[in-house]
Amino acid sequence: MTSATDPEASPQSPFSRYKYHVLVATYLAVTSFFFYRVYRQPFSRAIKSEQYETIFKGTSLAAVVGGVAMSSAGRAKYRRHREGS
Repeated sequence: MTSATDPEASPQSPFSRYKYHVLVATYLAVTSFFFYRVYRQPFSRAIKSEQYETIFKGTSLAAVVGGVAMSSAGRAKYRRHREGS
């Protein structure tokens, strides 16, 4: 038995259907943009490699946090935490 508030019963918007595709595309675009900025800098290879590592860590962390926030499990966990407080 499904209710009207059940996400499987209601029609999905295009964003909710492709939200993870949008997240991956945004991650790739942002990471590529910052990698290209580092590539154009006139620093030594050692400094650039540290910058690449920092960019990769930062954008990966942001993508993971965004994915958890967009997932229904992440929202439900946040909602339970807020209701309990």
